[in-house]
Amino acid sequence: MGHCGGGNGPQPQNLFGALVSWVENGVAPEQIPAQTGGGAITRPLCPYPETAVYNGTGNPNDAASFHCGGNLEAPEVVCADVLTKYKHEVKGPLSFKDSVKDHHVCFGG
Repeated sequence: MGHCGGGNGPQPQNLFGALVSWVENGVAPEQIPAQTGGGAITRPLCPYPETAVYNGTGNPNDAASFHCGGNLEAPEVVCADVLTKYKHEVKGPLSFKDSVKDHHVCFGG
């Protein structure tokens, strides 16, 4: 998406204001609003390891239709994204054990 350096994705808004509030008032942001240049798409940027989760209803281009949640480091999320097979690889012996911090979680042994 190119959140922080241009690109087509939503860009963070008021980062400096959020930083000042955090440093001077001890209020860490629960999320950072992001929007595309024209404001057609808005999203919350969530603190890691959370991610923006669609509420299931509402405009998918509107941040109000999302909440911060989930855990990008949960085994069910990490393991589902680790091994992506393509065409001829479906029956092939692929190994992505080195791409996960704790490969025992996804691959056993």
